[in-house]
Amino acid sequence: MFEELIPIKECRNPKYLKWIRGKSCMLCENEHAEPHHCEHLLPSRGLAVKHDLLAVPLCRKCHNKMHHLGKKEWEALGEDIKLKIVYYLITYFGD
Repeated sequence: MFEELIPIKECRNPKYLKWIRGKSCMLCENEHAEPHHCEHLLPSRGLAVKHDLLAVPLCRKCHNKMHHLGKKEWEALGEDIKLKIVYYLITYFGD
């Protein structure tokens, strides 16, 4: 369901990424966060598609951890990350 709502095409949104940088890390609450793109949530995982609206705020330490997680760890985090993405989008576009 989630994957069907997100278009499978490049989506660049510098204002959203700047807003994400102003948030705390979604995993450890560190105030110094950067965008982590979650394109792996799209059904076309093999395509090199940048989708800025699938970004979540992570500090450098958590960002590095996310890039080294195995498949089982990603699957365990998958639903939580989807809910966080929806939360950030509603918060961003609701303002």
